[in-house]
Amino acid sequence: MHALVTGGAGFIGSHLVDRLLEEGHRVTVVDDLSTGSRANLEAARLSGGDRLAVRVADVAAADLDAMMAGDPPEVVFHLAAQISVRASVADPVADATANVVGTVNLLEAARRQGVAKVVNTTSGGCVYGEPARADLPVTERYPGEPHSPYGVSKLAAEQYLATFDSLHGLARLAARAGLDVVGAGQRLWPPPGPPRRGGRGVDLCWRDGARRRGRDLRRR
Repeated sequence: MHALVTGGAGFIGSHLVDRLLEEGHRVTVVDDLSTGSRANLEAARLSGGDRLAVRVADVAAADLDAMMAGDPPEVVFHLAAQISVRASVADPVADATANVVGTVNLLEAARRQGVAKVVNTTSGGCVYGEPARADLPVTERYPGEPHSPYGVSKLAAEQYLATFDSLHGLARLAARAGLDVVGAGQRLWPPPGPPRRGGRGVDLCWRDGARRRGRDLRRR
């Protein structure tokens, strides 16, 4: 299988690339490296060889049609995104461009190139807003009422995904990742602030079993 992974040089994306290559697939990574890093793909380059291709591009602005033409992927994994709630409040236009326009640009290219399926990674929390206590725990069918531009943009991307499925038969899956995805290669962005008054700060469990404070986890 040939898979295209947007945001493949990021934390989650690079782990997905490693797994796809491990299973024998060919992978094309599309990443603008604004928050991702080539260093996250070093192991993939060694194990994948010529089964790995990396394209440095912004999915919201790139000619993805031309990028896919001639060797279209069977499956697209869409992880490229603006992921900061704080940044989305400060600049909602940039947030919508990355998360909504980027997704639509990708879906249009996928449709035209005959891609079989798009798997979109979205928010496991911000799309819901703040559910009433009586509604907890919520399921994926809970009606989203986001309280930030980031949540709105991620929910809009999900809805575009469903619309392309309905109109064009582009199979899709929206994967709402949990709020606290941690592991090797993580880079906290934006950097964590000081602990709240009376609080202890962030204490995270790493894959190797070690526990480290949030401020010590600024790795790319």
